This record gives sequence, structure tokens and C-alpha cells, in this order.
Amino acid sequence: MVPKAIILSIIVGTALMANQVQPEVQGQPVKQYKSGEAEKGYASEDIQKGWAFGHDPKQNNSEEPAFVPPKIKRDIVTILEESLVVQKEQLKEQRKIRSILEEQFDPKPHLIRKGDGSECIANSSADCFEFPLIAEAKRVPVMANYLKNPHDPKAVAAWKEWFSVYLNHNFDIGKATEYDSATNGSNTFKTDFKRDGYDSPSGSFYVAKDKHNSRLLNAFGSKGLSLKILLGKTPDLDLYAMDQIAMFVKQNPALPVELIFADRKSAELYNSGARTLSFIGQAFSQSNVSKRIGSVADFPKELQSTPAYSPSFKDKGHNVSKIIKSGKMNADKLANSIVEWMIFEKIVDPAQLNDSRIWKDIEGFGSKYIKETYNKEIKGGVN
Repeated sequence: MVPKAIILSIIVGTALMANQVQPEVQGQPVKQYKSGEAEKGYASEDIQKGWAFGHDPKQNNSEEPAFVPPKIKRDIVTILEESLVVQKEQLKEQRKIRSILEEQFDPKPHLIRKGDGSECIANSSADCFEFPLIAEAKRVPVMANYLKNPHDPKAVAAWKEWFSVYLNHNFDIGKATEYDSATNGSNTFKTDFKRDGYDSPSGSFYVAKDKHNSRLLNAFGSKGLSLKILLGKTPDLDLYAMDQIAMFVKQNPALPVELIFADRKSAELYNSGARTLSFIGQAFSQSNVSKRIGSVADFPKELQSTPAYSPSFKDKGHNVSKIIKSGKMNADKLANSIVEWMIFEKIVDPAQLNDSRIWKDIEGFGSKYIKETYNKEIKGGVN
């Protein structure tokens, strides 16, 4: 409730300002009239009731008055009181918003009670631990309760029950995606081949993936793609990985591969391996393979082990290179890692790698598979 004294002072002040006579109008003095006095032809009542509202009652003007005061059903006290109520409600909402923002972006320290009964500032030390909950967890009460009370069997059970529903919903999302891909393929699933249902090493997922990766790397070998393999930081690991590096080189004869050694000792180790194992020697003598002793600039200071694999691609729109893997890698996995890097660098469109498309690039595999597995030839099969 607004104090009556304040309301009264507002009303009085407003009335005084409204009735105050200005000393001049457009530079001319304004005549002051006493009570009962009026301009010729007009009574004082006419002036007070007519002119005060911008209307001359003696004139038969057909025009509307210049100003018609609005008829206010509510008095000013009621209006001020209603405005105050609205402002108080707005203030409550603003305080709520401020509290939420502070808690999320500028949380204030608060006291918690430890097991021995003493109080401390939450998370000020290891023995004053309180699990911090982000806004995401707070929006799921069953999760928040479980995270704060992992030793409470009821909290754990409630969380697992909720989480199983959550997981099943996500499984349904994945299945719906799978069912659509079975019909529409890359028309709707514009990414590389991630189609479910080929989960065995001999399944079409892996067959298509490995063979198409090899074709892709060889095709891009003439378009600016190359691979540097850094060696010499960990010679024993280099030796262990040598056979798979040779296998990769043989599978991708059109991809330029450069073996860069940290020193002459590591280079001689590989040369010895090439002389000892003929298939390694044959691979490293291919025309797409080059070897050299590297400089300090070739080996990043933070590089801890080798072999390290660094693909690079140069054309009009790209000039990128990066160490993406290290250690011993299966030849097919190395090829896949390079293709994934090409997708990451926007060198290839992932939709082009969808398995619903790439089987056209490996025609003949089905006929060979039947012949090798069952020793039978299918008439009309693609060779």
C-alpha cells in the first residue's frame, strides 16, 4: 500500500502545475483576471469552463474541441497502487533470473557440514568435497540424486531404471536410422559407410571399406596426396611395425610414400630388414617409395615415439599435413585413418564413401568370393 501522505503530495503538486498561469504566451503578456472579472462579452464562468479546455462556448464552431480530457474511471491512487504491484512482481522475476545466472556462471562459495559436524566451504579442500552438478544434471533429478549419493542403493536403482529407458530410446533412434539407410542409402545418410548389419570381418562393410579405401588413396596419389612416415625415435617399435608398413606400401602403389629417418642408424636398421626379408625389400624398392635422413624440422619436439604417420595434401584449395597416428598399425587401419583425415580436412565428401555406392567400384569381388570359398564359378558373374 502506498502511504497516503505521498499520494496526496503527488496529487497536490500535479494540480498546482496544471493551474499555474504562465506569465507570457509567445512573447506577449497574459492578462490576469480577478474573480467575477471577464473579457468583454464573456463571463468569468465562460473563461473558466470554456477557454480552460481550449473551447469557446460563445462560438458556434462545428469543429471538435482541440482537446477533450479523457474520462478516467480510476483515481490516481488506484493507478499508482496497481503499478506498484506490477513492479514488485517484476522485481521477483528479476531476482530469480539473477540467481540462476549467478549459480550457472558465477557460483558463490557456500558452507557444507562435514562428517564430524564441522562446517567448511564446499570444495575448498579434499576433505570438504561436494560433487559439482552442472545444469544438465540438475534438469534430470534422478541423475542428480544418483551422482550425489552413489552409495545409496535406492538412488542407484532409480538411476539405472531411468537410464535403461534412456538407452532404449537411443537404440530406437539408431534402429530408425538403420531402417532408413536400408532403403535410401546415401540419399538421406550423407556420410561415409557406417551402415549397421555388417559386423563380421568378412562382412560387406569391411570388404567394401578396405578395398574402396585403397582405391581412393591410389586415385588421390596423383592429385596431391602423399604420406610421410617418420622413423627412428623408438627403433625397436619401428622394426616391429616394418612388416605392416611394407604391406601398406604394396597395397597402395600409386600413393607417394616417404620414409624419413631420424639418423643414419635407424636408416641402416630398415635397410638391414629389407635385405633380410625379401617382401619388405620389394615393397621399399617400389617407385612410389623414397627414403632420406631427416632434419630437426621434420621431427616435432613433442613427438615421443615412431613410426609416426603424417599424410599431406596439396592442390589449389588445400595445403594441409598432420601427424595422425603413431605406433604399429595394421595396413588397412592405416588406410582408413588417412581416409578419415581426408574427410576431416574436407578433401573428400563423406557421402561418396557410403557403402550403398562404393560397391560399384569393387565389382568382381562377389564372384571371386564364391570361387575362393566354395570353389565354384557363377555364370554371368563379374570377374
